[in-house]
Amino acid sequence: MSETLSGLYVLKPILDAAFGIAAIVMFAEFIIVLRRAVSLRFTAGRIVELCVCVFIFVICLDWVAGFNFFKNTIAPIIWNMLNGGNSR
Repeated sequence: MSETLSGLYVLKPILDAAFGIAAIVMFAEFIIVLRRAVSLRFTAGRIVELCVCVFIFVICLDWVAGFNFFKNTIAPIIWNMLNGGNSR
């Protein structure tokens, strides 16, 4: 759907660069949080922070690598749940 919008192809290289930089930053953040959690102690907040870092890193990596797993698999499932596509 987003490819059909006119002019959006101009933003694709910019988004690719932004998601690439974000993937590198999120990987570094994951390493920093993991090091902090191991050296100090694991708390519920650090575990949640690790999960969020990994989730954002995976989304950025998915975009950069071109797998489109979230676009082709997860997004339609969420869209159907929000629209009530499977309601009876």
